[in-house]
Amino acid sequence: MPSGGRRGDRAGSEGDRRGDPLSGVSLEVIMKAFGLKQLLLVAILAALGHAGSARAWSSGLTPPNPGLTVTDGFLEQVNQMGGPALALALQGDIAFMGAGPRLTALSIADPAHPVPLGRTEALPGVVQDVTLAGRLAFVAAGKGGLRIVDISDPTRPAEIGHCDTPGEALSVALAGDYALVAAGGEGLRIIDVGNPTHPAEVGAVTGLAWTFDVAARGTYAYVGAGSLLYAIDIAAPAHPVVKDVIWVSGDAEGLTLAGNALYIVGHNFRYYGHLTIVDISDPAHLVERSSLSLIGHGRSVAVVGDYAYVANGEGFAHLVHGDERLVVVDVSDPQAPQQVGAYDPPGDARDIAIAGDHAYLAAGEAGLVVVDVANPVGPREIGELPDMTLDVAISGTHAYLALGGAGLSVVDVADPFRPVVRGRVYLGAYITRIALSEPYAYVGGIRSGLRIVDVSDPTQPRQVGLYNKVKNVYDIASSGNNVYVAAGKAGLRIIDASNPAQPVEAGFYDTPGEAHGVAVAGGYAFVADGGEGLRIIDIRDPAHPVEAGSLAAAGYYVDVAVTGDYLFLADYGYGDLIADVRIVDVSDPTHPVELGVYEERWGLNHVTVMGDYLFLAGRFGLHILDISQRAQPIEVGSWLAPDNALSVAISGLVAYVADGNAGLHILSIANPRHAAEVGVFQTPGSAQDVAVVGNDAYVAYGSAGLRIVDVTQPSQPVEKGALVTPGYAVGVAAAPPYAYVAAGKAGLRVIDAADPARPVEAGWANTPGYAVNVSVAGAMAYVADLAGGLRVVDVSDPHAPVEIGAFTPSFPVNDVAAAPPYAYVAAGEGGLRVVDVSNPAHPAEVARVDTPGSALGVTVAGGYAYVADGAAGLCIVDVSNPAAPANVVCEQGHPLGRAQDVALFGHYAYLADSILGLYIVDVTHPAHPPLRSDHVASGMALGVDAMGLYALVAAGREGLRIWDLANPGRPKARGAYAFPSPGSAESITITPDYGYLADGGAGLRVLNLADMAHPVEEGGFATRWDAEKVTVSGRFAYLIEGKKALRILDVSHPAQPIEMGRFDMADNGHDLAVAGDRVYLASGTTGLRVLDVSEPSHPSLISALDTPGFTTGVVVAGDWAYLADGEGGLRIVDVSDPSQPQEAGFYDSPGNAQQVAISGDVVCLADGDGGLRMIDVSDPAHPAEIGFYDMPGWVHVVAVSGDLVYVAAWGGDLRVVDISAPSHPQEIERVALPATVRDIKIAGAAIFVADSDGGLLIFRIQGLARAAYLPAVIQGH
Repeated sequence: MPSGGRRGDRAGSEGDRRGDPLSGVSLEVIMKAFGLKQLLLVAILAALGHAGSARAWSSGLTPPNPGLTVTDGFLEQVNQMGGPALALALQGDIAFMGAGPRLTALSIADPAHPVPLGRTEALPGVVQDVTLAGRLAFVAAGKGGLRIVDISDPTRPAEIGHCDTPGEALSVALAGDYALVAAGGEGLRIIDVGNPTHPAEVGAVTGLAWTFDVAARGTYAYVGAGSLLYAIDIAAPAHPVVKDVIWVSGDAEGLTLAGNALYIVGHNFRYYGHLTIVDISDPAHLVERSSLSLIGHGRSVAVVGDYAYVANGEGFAHLVHGDERLVVVDVSDPQAPQQVGAYDPPGDARDIAIAGDHAYLAAGEAGLVVVDVANPVGPREIGELPDMTLDVAISGTHAYLALGGAGLSVVDVADPFRPVVRGRVYLGAYITRIALSEPYAYVGGIRSGLRIVDVSDPTQPRQVGLYNKVKNVYDIASSGNNVYVAAGKAGLRIIDASNPAQPVEAGFYDTPGEAHGVAVAGGYAFVADGGEGLRIIDIRDPAHPVEAGSLAAAGYYVDVAVTGDYLFLADYGYGDLIADVRIVDVSDPTHPVELGVYEERWGLNHVTVMGDYLFLAGRFGLHILDISQRAQPIEVGSWLAPDNALSVAISGLVAYVADGNAGLHILSIANPRHAAEVGVFQTPGSAQDVAVVGNDAYVAYGSAGLRIVDVTQPSQPVEKGALVTPGYAVGVAAAPPYAYVAAGKAGLRVIDAADPARPVEAGWANTPGYAVNVSVAGAMAYVADLAGGLRVVDVSDPHAPVEIGAFTPSFPVNDVAAAPPYAYVAAGEGGLRVVDVSNPAHPAEVARVDTPGSALGVTVAGGYAYVADGAAGLCIVDVSNPAAPANVVCEQGHPLGRAQDVALFGHYAYLADSILGLYIVDVTHPAHPPLRSDHVASGMALGVDAMGLYALVAAGREGLRIWDLANPGRPKARGAYAFPSPGSAESITITPDYGYLADGGAGLRVLNLADMAHPVEEGGFATRWDAEKVTVSGRFAYLIEGKKALRILDVSHPAQPIEMGRFDMADNGHDLAVAGDRVYLASGTTGLRVLDVSEPSHPSLISALDTPGFTTGVVVAGDWAYLADGEGGLRIVDVSDPSQPQEAGFYDSPGNAQQVAISGDVVCLADGDGGLRMIDVSDPAHPAEIGFYDMPGWVHVVAVSGDLVYVAAWGGDLRVVDISAPSHPQEIERVALPATVRDIKIAGAAIFVADSDGGLLIFRIQGLARAAYLPAVIQGH
């Protein structure tokens, strides 16, 4: 039975138990309350009288069509409509598009007006990809496997065969009589489709990373799996053979072939997109020719002539750089592709096909979008077929649909099984709500205003009026000539539409909450007012509405419906796992009375059963239900999750909860009524490498820096000390008392660990590339610096390491093993290089060994070099004569993985494989092919070292794992270490003795900074949502929590902050400044808001000023407030009278203003992609730019002290810029940081940086420019 049936069963039993409280409730309320709004047809059927029994709805209606009934206790699905467009293929004038679980045929004879022709029945999975061959369409249907559809009649496409594949069918390509299916976690599946009615799997390639896409030519399949590209010989389909595999510049999510090139798109580790071009002229030797970074998340690519057209889905980079969903790249020179055009159509571009001068995009919820690309430099949209339904209203046989950015559509539903689009109007706004008062439809949405559409001719709806003084329209009701708008924080607005072309406001009532829903009956407006429950407004005099009554209720109420004397109030479930419908008697509007509550559970991610208990993982944690009485489940226990419980597994009396960013939580459920947390596993960074000396393990832990772990008792490893290094700790070598860390773009860091409990940085040496590994021998450190090659650094004075030599092969250097007078270099596809370092100032290559894979790791012992050779596994090279290495032998039948690192002990090599985990390889006879002894652990293994009979594995986000290998044939897990981090540093403010850190999910943390080198946490304040911004003034701290609320805390006693007051901000709190007893809030879409906090227990809004952009930053100096207003640039506001702020002037910056700082008469503006701008504000009415500093990335954080500006871009370095001559700013320092700077504060000679992954970083200033890194990083308790 479908889930809708189960929901119906529960609804029926609850209704019986509570006296049928839902009798008479409108379907509109039920759908909104229970998340069923997307079931358009159910709404259509309800409106037509087809849905509902007399018992269920007590409407007196009986189903006019006996074939369409809703039986007592469950809903029967009679149709399906809608779903995201993810896949697209063209055949002549017909486009075949996946729309949710259906394949739809569209006529594109007129590209500007695509017309639906026909569609399949709903398939058992969402259509992910489609490939055409004559009269057949081969459909990758996700969990529905491979489906084969006869498309000879496009008006009646019909499935004729299918093959259930393991995993999820994500992509399909054809090679003769075989379909090749990319099956996610189940690799490549090869299916014989010679008889399309009975397809059968004949072969597979498993053990790959997540398999995204596949392309085929001749007897080769090219497979994108994770960040790897595989060339697979499928001449014998039952026995496919991997011929080559290479790494590409990011995930290989979309592939297409053109000539001798394979074009690959996806996204990389920084969440940018990429277009990578690979030469496949020799499939056994793939060669990457070039890679171009793109803004977005590359999903699909099509190549025609000299141009590649990339469908860019939504990605992280969109948030900071804006949208480029369709990107055009000139690939006439495959060695140097160049972006030449871009266009941002609606929706989320997922697939693309080109025909003539038109690009056809499967644009997710926006459906099909058609773009004219006759001029590749200036693509433009000419048509679309949307498929996203946000609201619906019914009149007669027509359904009126709110389609988001695609406007309003009119659908003929005379035949509910075959609804037909009759007309559509694009409104240039995002439409989420619709109300009918024929011949007009009143529509609106977020930042859309109220729009009036004439629908007298359903085939040609047209906008006739607009009232734009109301920004946000959450709900609409109409009565007579008046339209009632639930306008969020603007309350209830009453619009006179007697002249539709010129609507005017007749009156308004400012409700205390956020008006989200409205219904009108009997001279009253009933408003669902968010957290303020129900408000009943007397509107008999529309010009002077007054509140007649109210009903307070816990929850966040978003919709309301009225029938007779009863009202039904729907809770969306904000901040609570329970969403409910409250049944209210409003026969006396001045005294509403609640009669009952019907509850429904929201925010659930996973469910599992053990005996008589049901375990529900959801938005706020784990809930345990006693289901011994199946019809009446009773909650008996719960556990509040720090983040978002995504999944739960039960073993014995223990529950394991996957809690998103908060890691794995382990709960004892011996008593289900009192589930108790007994363990937690969290890692803010990722264990990358490990080196062992004696009983100490030195772990390179990514953004968490260097961790020193005592492994004296392998089953109980204990952290001795830690130091968060600049950059990203990737590799480590130890030569006590020093540890040497390869820190990515921060180069080589030398750490004094003489006192393991308090390691300190002794010195560092910058490298030109990205330091990933290091080997130390004598007074020299040899650094594997990727594109920077091999760097030789003299560390005889650890406090002043100096680079003295370098070796730069044409391939990136991944690892190095030093055995003077030689260094052995793992150079990826360049194989193993032997370098003479007898003269460290002039290292010289003496030999090169081509290995079959990609040399990623190397160690040397006993005249042999042991190479972790990527997909080829372990290779052993005889280097007894380093100038003439010989006899390369590699593993036979190595499973498809990525050998990353290798360590030796006795006759065994321990192989760390980043895909497959840890393996033990018997190397008793190094001159013979090594034999893989046993697979120890699945998962990620990035680094490995040996300690006697133990192997210590750097296992990425799983931390450090310790294995007992006394019996290599039967290894045993002995211990694990993972670095805990409570939050992600978002903001910091400094007082003389204390630092106040807004630490994301860890709330507010109060740090004693008397000794800044060793801060001590003294107190804190837990928050429900992420602590994001904080400032302190006097004895109060002002804290923005999750953009939702301002919390005012008394910090007179820093160890025990006490909440004094709160002001709700409804997701619009981005920044704040405090001046006296006024708080100035940067409030996103609502501009500047000014609060009176003279009584901290009762903060109140005293004024607001709307701005043209999106306000994210604010600073106040004297009588002026300076706002960073996104696309609105810099706004200067006169706040001499805080109750009446007035804009005095503005500067239209070239980028997107994010944050602002001021020094004297100069404002420093972090301007997104516009870099750093210096603006003279001596005349506030006429600000003028006097200088700028261009830097890469999205500049979003800035602080200033005197003539020095501290500025950072998203994911970039901290830069120090001298603006003593503002027209000629000069960079004087650059410091690599772990992740993304969120805030910078300056106090005296110290700089405090809140870094999202690196925690709180404290620097001291030496002289004017040099920033020295202090070992003062707050990440864990």
